[in-house]
Amino acid sequence: MNRKIGIPLFCATAFLQGMVFYGPIATLYRQARGVSVFQITLIESISLACLIALEIPWGYVADRIGYRRTLAGKRWMLYAMLWSIPLAYLASVSGWIVAEVGRQPWTIQDLLPTVASVSRINTGSLITAFFLFVVLFTTLLIAELMIMTRQIRIGPKPADAHAAQERTSIDNQ
Repeated sequence: MNRKIGIPLFCATAFLQGMVFYGPIATLYRQARGVSVFQITLIESISLACLIALEIPWGYVADRIGYRRTLAGKRWMLYAMLWSIPLAYLASVSGWIVAEVGRQPWTIQDLLPTVASVSRINTGSLITAFFLFVVLFTTLLIAELMIMTRQIRIGPKPADAHAAQERTSIDNQ
């Protein structure tokens, strides 16, 4: 794949995976097509099981390729990861907003009963929870930025120093 296309595509995919609007919309769409809740749960469970089952083979492949030939140690990738942190924060908040606002069209088209789309949470609790989440995610964002910036300034360890450190730790045991 062309690198000019691959990196933005990866970023877009990571952004969309962080948004949580897919689940509720997909469930309503599948139910409108006649799929039962049990079948929807089964589909999602099989998908998750496949994802978990493929973690071990992909981990083995990654171990065989080795750390040096991966993108994780590249300096430009570290900067890309640093600048992508706010995207995860925005995706999380945007997903919540889309999930909450996304109920309205389904209610208007009579696909979702009004009783199911109305929340019984009072306004004060909702505002408090929203601002607590904003404070929590902002704090986590600041902490992550500080940690990533510090690690980027330190940089990766030289290969010889890492091997010497491993030999020292083995000798000390």
